[in-house]
Amino acid sequence: MADDPRTMDIINPELRGMPQEDYREELNIRSHRAGYTTRDGKPIPLKIMSRPSTDMYRKNWEKIFGHD
Repeated sequence: MADDPRTMDIINPELRGMPQEDYREELNIRSHRAGYTTRDGKPIPLKIMSRPSTDMYRKNWEKIFGHD
């Protein structure tokens, strides 16, 4: 591996000194495995799933908070 000064300040010793392109590819692979990005390195879009509240939910809400 060539000593690339752009990656010499990396804390993880196994990634230190990697060429910049390999370093970015490795970060993309690791973040994808962890579930933070897609395979392309883009953030995963947030999924907001909403449904109308049920009667049981409303009753529990009133029981816990005492109002609508």
